[in-house]
Amino acid sequence: MRASAAVSRYHPLCSDSLAALSVPDQETPEMLRVCALLLFAIPALVPAQPGGQFAATMPWSAASGIHSNATDLPHLADVQTLRVPGAPSIRVIFAALSLGPDDAVVVSSGTLPWTHRITAAEARKWRNRSAWFNGDTVRVELWVAPGSVASWRTDRVGVGIIAGARSSICGTDTRVPSVDTRITRLITGTGLASCSGFLMSSDDCVATAGHCFNSALITAEFMVPPSLPSGAVQHPTPQFQFPMDLGTLTTLNNGTGNDWALVKLLPNNLGQTASATYGFLPLASAIPTSGAQVRLTGYGVNTGVLSQTLQTDVGPFVSAGGTFLTYRADTTGGNSGSPVVDELSGLVIAIHTVGGCTATAGANGGTSVLQAGFQSALAALCSTAPPPLAQVNLIGSGCIGSNGLPLLDSAQLPTIGNASFSLDVTQAVAGSQAWLYLSLAAAAIPITLPNGCGLYLEPASLNNLILLGVSPIGPVPTGATGTASFPLPVPNDPAIAGISVWFQAAIADAGGPQGFVVTNGLETVLN
Repeated sequence: MRASAAVSRYHPLCSDSLAALSVPDQETPEMLRVCALLLFAIPALVPAQPGGQFAATMPWSAASGIHSNATDLPHLADVQTLRVPGAPSIRVIFAALSLGPDDAVVVSSGTLPWTHRITAAEARKWRNRSAWFNGDTVRVELWVAPGSVASWRTDRVGVGIIAGARSSICGTDTRVPSVDTRITRLITGTGLASCSGFLMSSDDCVATAGHCFNSALITAEFMVPPSLPSGAVQHPTPQFQFPMDLGTLTTLNNGTGNDWALVKLLPNNLGQTASATYGFLPLASAIPTSGAQVRLTGYGVNTGVLSQTLQTDVGPFVSAGGTFLTYRADTTGGNSGSPVVDELSGLVIAIHTVGGCTATAGANGGTSVLQAGFQSALAALCSTAPPPLAQVNLIGSGCIGSNGLPLLDSAQLPTIGNASFSLDVTQAVAGSQAWLYLSLAAAAIPITLPNGCGLYLEPASLNNLILLGVSPIGPVPTGATGTASFPLPVPNDPAIAGISVWFQAAIADAGGPQGFVVTNGLETVLN
């Protein structure tokens, strides 16, 4: 099926834009940022609350005992299963970890192929906690290096519950799902609260609300999956969870117009950095006039599977009172720290901090990014380097089919506003069909498919976009020459600069292994 029809069901704001993707002769409109990523008198204001409690700690006594290894090989010294029946998610909180430089505790999901390998250095990054795992069971392994002695002990675990928080909806709730990977869900170590934040520099700086750090946030989550139907949050795989470097935290929580925080993220468990993977949102140098449209995107509480997942809304900018800006875009608890973006320029003008909307009046508000203290902290902590230049980078190679080695490439660069940009498959079997798959991350290492071909797209991101109906694009006929072209016009929107999207094509080929072949992988960097 075409991507556009499926996306429109889940992302109504994308219907016009994605229709243009699938109909080459249709004029491409100015796309909303969410679609760009799929392509590639005011009442008294009250402080916006972080998202309601989404997890709790509970006593849980377990220990590995002390183990040594006199062999020449790493030794699996202890295996334990921790299960909290019915829990929507779980994390291990270690009371004590004694690990040599080459020892590790490996925590894995009881039902999914997720792992978090915790060395002594990783434990310091995560403050003696594991990543979150969906489901009610985790397996904890202790691996002891040759000549070493190691142990672990826990007296409590984190367990997911259902969140609830105050609403500040402006009239009726018009939020819709978003896939802007630059916006992160910030969570506490124990699950007492969550906020939103956004990447805003090339060196992994995240901006959010200062009052969010009253709750000791320590983890930034990207690529957040849907919650359970009950509203209980679910977590992304460990590679999409980034610990914060709290030594870099700079924050101010001094009321409206003076509520902001900056903090850097540490690499994830695979050593990947956030901004290099997801890009970042550029900041404005001027404030728009009253009536301009602004977009607010974040992880607000909702009902069912949407609760504390990424949602976006557009509304009018109301006014600027010094460094306090007001607007009528919908928010709920959990939206604190969300970026407020000028729709015309695509630049962040404010950090959302307070709720004030009602069904009939009022406005929500945030701290201007031009606030003097924020600008000073930005200059001291974060890089002001521009996003990387537009690029097309080939990854690996495809597998041989009836017409040789199929290739995915482009004759152009994905520059901002390039309406003629496309990805092209060549050297495919003639008279067949091709599909273009996309992902918002690359596989850490190539994955061997059942037919022996290599997959270069990150599986969790790939599967999420398939489930949402936005991938694959196609089928597109390969024609008499074994070529297929996928038009992917790049919006004329500076806010998408620096975003990377990964692609790989599959071709039906009776002469290929198990009846199909795949191309190389390909990374596009927009600018």
